[in-house]
Amino acid sequence: MGWYTMILSNTVALTVSMGVLLVAVVVVYTQLRTSQSNRATPPPQSATAEEDIPPSWILGFLLLVAVAGGGTLAFLASDSIGQFAGQTAGILIAVVLGGILGGYLISGIYVSLRSHGRKSAEATGVALWLLGCIAIAVIAGQLVLVG
Repeated sequence: MGWYTMILSNTVALTVSMGVLLVAVVVVYTQLRTSQSNRATPPPQSATAEEDIPPSWILGFLLLVAVAGGGTLAFLASDSIGQFAGQTAGILIAVVLGGILGGYLISGIYVSLRSHGRKSAEATGVALWLLGCIAIAVIAGQLVLVG
């Protein structure tokens, strides 16, 4: 049982260090952004989309990282915290990561179609239609592989 706790403590240490590194990158990025915006010369008119990121998006991303990391740790340590908690953490991870992937897919398709001159309803319909096609393909794949 000693090797298991050693692996688990190494995993926790690596997870914490990666979290600290992520926070450090966000802090450095925001400091560089504010120092560039305090220049005497005005920025060029071709502003990039990353300059319009509100702080709520950054906090939301950090919250999703914390939920996914905590759920992963709980899932890995399900023997020591209980089987039900580990299964719940696994379900939580699947829901969060599926929501992120689905949201990214829908918003990417929507923005792409809107930038190519399509109307809002048409872009939404195509995004949802493609998401439904992917869901059907996943279900069909599961039925073929299981049955």
